[in-house]
Order: sequence, then structure tokens, then C-alpha cells
Amino acid sequence: MNRGNQRQSVFANSDDHETFLNKLSSFSAIFHVQIRTYCLMPNHFHFYLCTKEANLSKFMQSLLTSYTVTFNRRHRTSGHLFQGRFKALLVEDEGYGSEVSRYIHLNPVQIQCLSDSEAEEKIKYLRSFKWSSYCALIGLSKCQKWLDSDSVLKRWGKTRLQQQRNYSKYVEGGLLQGITDPFEAAAVRSVLGSESFVERMRRGLVSVAAKTAINRENVQAHKLIGWVNLDDLIGIVSAFYQVDRDRLLQRHSRGNEGRQALIYLGSKHCRGRYTLGEIAEKINIGSVGGLGSCCNVIAKRISRDKGLAKRIKQLEGLLS
Repeated sequence: MNRGNQRQSVFANSDDHETFLNKLSSFSAIFHVQIRTYCLMPNHFHFYLCTKEANLSKFMQSLLTSYTVTFNRRHRTSGHLFQGRFKALLVEDEGYGSEVSRYIHLNPVQIQCLSDSEAEEKIKYLRSFKWSSYCALIGLSKCQKWLDSDSVLKRWGKTRLQQQRNYSKYVEGGLLQGITDPFEAAAVRSVLGSESFVERMRRGLVSVAAKTAINRENVQAHKLIGWVNLDDLIGIVSAFYQVDRDRLLQRHSRGNEGRQALIYLGSKHCRGRYTLGEIAEKINIGSVGGLGSCCNVIAKRISRDKGLAKRIKQLEGLLS
């Protein structure tokens, strides 16, 4: 996804939308990219796509540069149109593809003016929205040849009609369920998938990093490589301090340096895979606010106590 520079509009009228989609069609063919789902909002856009080659950056750079030139010429403006580099997450398609597609398709009804509307009104608006792939996928409009509809619909039935009906029920049912942003669950905001999938990607990055310098400038890759499983962290801290697990997880245990180290290292090294709420629950702290307060106190203690700082550094060495 990407936003307009300073959240400015990137689609001023229907011609802009049509131009962008035409360029999306052209460049996806050139770079062998499969577009599965898209949604164009006034000041940002979302894609769910599959790259056949390792060329995502080249594809996006070509698409956005070409569109920016056309937009500036048409509207007699100049300079940057989009807010820096695009954001991208790797998605495990089998388990999360439908969830991501649904989230993208429901973007048009997340606007402020529809926040208090009934589900029926939102569905009506969703089915009339021209600038997403939703209507094409469920058969309300002609499906573009470049849209990879088969990959989105294949798991929703045997016939195309059955697939379209089931998928539309799934997407529109999300309006009643109050779905959350699936990307909140992404490991270090870069990989969305099962724990085994995330671990496989992390191991792949470790292998690549060992052979090349490709990840030196990739902050997300470094975070993912350094991600630690919370249960593993508990085991390492328990062994280091020779304190059993129950003692480490005991709330309000004064003078328990092992628990303090667990809280500090858990917040620092595990939050890429877990939300702060999950970490707080696992470590047995009452709230996210309580976790943050504890971390601040422990960080100040580390800055004053050279011995504690040394032990924390030793633990971080074990984690790596």
C-alpha cells in the first residue's frame, strides 16, 4: 500500500482512477505480477498481489513513477505525489489470503461518514464502489483479464457462481463481525502467517544474510531475523538465573531480577511476533500500560547498574 504525500489526494477524478488501473494492467504484465485484489481510495491504495519473480520494488517504482508523471502533467503540478516508499507485507496465502482480500475490499465502507450506518447501507455502498476489485470478483461487473480472480475465489466453491456467492457472504459478513486489521498480527509488520511460516521466512533470511549483504539496509529483515519466541525466552532466562518458570511468571515478586530481565527482554525482542497485549498476558502483567511502566523502570535500573547491564547483555547474546 501507499499514501499520498502528506495524505494528499492521489486520485482527483475518474480519469485518474482509470489511468492508474490501465498502468497497473500494463506494468503487471511487464513484470509478471499477478494482481489478486485492489482498492483505490482517494488518498491511498491497497493491492494484494503475487510476484512470480523477485522484482516487487522495480514493479512498484515503475508503476508509481509513471502514474506520478501523468498525474502532474494532467493537473499541472510537480514534485512527489506519494509518501515515500510503498509498504509491503509477505502473506501466507493459504491461511491468510482471504482475510487480507476481505480487509482490502472493506476499505471503502470504513470511511467516517458511514461509521454509524446500518450493515445494509454499507453493503449497498460497497457494491456500488467502482474502484476496487470486489464487484468484478463477485460478478456484478466485468472482470478485467489481468485480475487473478481464480486465486481469490478457488477456495470458495466448485462452480464460479457458488464461489462468487460464498465469497460475497464472507466479505459482507465482516461488516456484522466487526473485523480487525489482519496486519496488526504481522511479525515485525513484515510477515503475516502461521508461526511455522514466520519461522521459515526468518530462517530463510538468516541463510541469505549469511551469504550476502542484501539485508544490511533492511530494518524489517533484521528485526525478523532477531525475533525471539516468548516461550524460548522464558526457558533461557530461567536457566540463566536458575529460577523455575513459575517464579519468573509470579506477579508482584520483589527482588526477582530474573522476572525483571524477562519483562525487559520480552518487550524488546518478542514484540515483532506478539502484540504487547499478548506479551503482557503471557508474562502475567495486568495490562499493556503496566508492561510499559515496568519496562521504563527496568531500563532506568539497567542504565544505573553496570552489573545488571552486563547480565542483560549476556542474555541477549544467548538469544542471538
